[in-house]
Amino acid sequence: MFLCLLMVLGSFSTMLSVGGKEAPKAGPLLKMKTSTTHVLRLQAGTFDPVEGVPLPKDQLIKARSDYFIVQFDGPIQDAWVKGMTALGCEVFWYLPDDAYLVWSPHASSSELSVLPHVRYVGALHPG
Repeated sequence: MFLCLLMVLGSFSTMLSVGGKEAPKAGPLLKMKTSTTHVLRLQAGTFDPVEGVPLPKDQLIKARSDYFIVQFDGPIQDAWVKGMTALGCEVFWYLPDDAYLVWSPHASSSELSVLPHVRYVGALHPG
């Protein structure tokens, strides 16, 4: 899972855990200027997650995952992030456009998806 995280995030070199040791926490949340295209721009490619995740079916995670990509419908507001943290989520990294990688050991994707301005919630997949 942790190697997969690096593959998705590409240029980020910090892992969530290495050999059972927890890595340093992410720095302050970044507010990025974004476009209105509502795509995710990852090392694996640029795509609109609402239209589907461009991975072969054998690479899609079928089991419950605690790591999610949460994309909002516009430039992220502090109140939207507070909604996630109120559910027990820990926000790790900003992902262009208008998304965060979050760890959510308590809230499900369906709980996250009903938060205001959430456009997409999906498990972090390998690849």
